[in-house]
Amino acid sequence: MATANLLVFLHATLPELEQTELEERLRMLPGVLAVNLDHEHPHTLTLSYETDRIHADAILNAVRQRDPQASLPAL
Repeated sequence: MATANLLVFLHATLPELEQTELEERLRMLPGVLAVNLDHEHPHTLTLSYETDRIHADAILNAVRQRDPQASLPAL
C-alpha cells in the first residue's frame, strides 16, 4: 500500500459547519486515510490517501463540489 499526502488550497472561506461536512465527505472516499482542515488557516486542507485506491484529481474534484476554485499547489 503506497500512501501520499496532498495539500489543497481552498479559495472560499467555508462556514464551520460546511468545513466539518467537507471533512466528513472526504473521509468517506475510498482510499482516503486522513483529512485535516486547519480551522486557524481555513484555506489549507491536507489529506493522506492510498495512491492505488484514489488519485489526487478525484480528491480535488470532490473538494470542488464545495469550492469550485479549490486548487493544488503549483509544482
